[in-house]
Amino acid sequence: MIEHRCSKRQEIALAASLYHQGRYWAGGIILNANQHGLFVATDVAAPKHAFLEVIFSVPSEQGENHHRFFAMVTHADECGMGLYTDVLIPESRRGLSALLKYSKESDLCLDVNP
Repeated sequence: MIEHRCSKRQEIALAASLYHQGRYWAGGIILNANQHGLFVATDVAAPKHAFLEVIFSVPSEQGENHHRFFAMVTHADECGMGLYTDVLIPESRRGLSALLKYSKESDLCLDVNP
């Protein structure tokens, strides 16, 4: 299956914890992201349209900064889940901004769609 999207995503490899209805659902690796969505590699898929809380940490001078945002499952397969981010929630906007900032500053990140 070929995934179609209108906007570019940045590749990243960052561990994340996924929560559903306040309970831990699964761990995963955020593989790519942009201001609208992301793909998380995981072997446990949530149902389509489920709302998840994505929690991750990025290194900082003070140790680690913890962030979170909320997203809806748009598709899932054996490789992981595509998530649509909910940027209407201020905490989600801040968390997603931190993720994208980290991805731009990280040596591991490349532009997926040059």
